[in-house]
Amino acid sequence: MTAHTRMARDLTAQVDFDDPEGAYERTAACVPLGRYGTAEVVANLAVWLRI
Repeated sequence: MTAHTRMARDLTAQVDFDDPEGAYERTAACVPLGRYGTAEVVANLAVWLRI
């Protein structure tokens, strides 16, 4: 899972300086869920895996 963080946005912005938002969306489309997870989703996954 890829989390929606400032670091992820900054890294994808380096891919295309002219269209950083478009680069972020294209990268998110490559993630199996088709979107980045939020901090809440990652926390819920961690709780679920603990059980």
